[in-house]
Amino acid sequence: MYSELLKRYLLLIPGVFFVALGIAFTTKSDLGTSPISAIPYTLSLIIPWISYGKWTIMWNVLLVLSQLAMLRQKKELPQLSVQIVICFMLGYFVDFCMWLLRGLNPVRYMMRIVVLAIGCMVLGVGVYTQLKADVAMSPGDGHARVLTWFFKKDYSRTRIVQDMSFTVTAMVLSLLFLHGLKGAREGTVIAAFLVGFIVGLYKKAFDKPVDAFMKRFIISNENSEKTL
Repeated sequence: MYSELLKRYLLLIPGVFFVALGIAFTTKSDLGTSPISAIPYTLSLIIPWISYGKWTIMWNVLLVLSQLAMLRQKKELPQLSVQIVICFMLGYFVDFCMWLLRGLNPVRYMMRIVVLAIGCMVLGVGVYTQLKADVAMSPGDGHARVLTWFFKKDYSRTRIVQDMSFTVTAMVLSLLFLHGLKGAREGTVIAAFLVGFIVGLYKKAFDKPVDAFMKRFIISNENSEKTL
């Protein structure tokens, strides 16, 4: 059981890395980044001496604290503590991936669209990998889930409202302090819809082979026999 859990956590790490890499690609498109990253990215443009990754850490920790305030249930604390770890992993990975792509500065609009599309595909890989690891939700996903429980609303609608509120907040901050839309643009809206669609495609294409791999190398024989 413990070895299976360890393997799932080890699967979670590349998932978080690919999310960070996808965020870096969408950011480098200069068309806006993903909704969950729109606020920290805008803040990094307003206060540039604090890195994008550090703003990402602070923003995601705030989302975890918001969940804690709404839940107030001890049984959720272990999952939230893992989310805190994910906050720091994601933040450091974002700074590393932005450094990794430091030479990528597309000028033509079509090339920006291509970079945005690559970012969405890579981000989809990260989200899909985290879903298959099935040990913890990222702070953004966890926050949407807790909002769904707190307000007793449908998850998909709550997620859309959350993402739109993050996007609008980033736009307002950008207009107020940067005098233009720099942190959140059309790419943010595209990413909001495209990433979910891409994750759905990955599920249809890869679920069977990935599930077979996990049964063989991650899920213990003892648990498999119990399931059967």
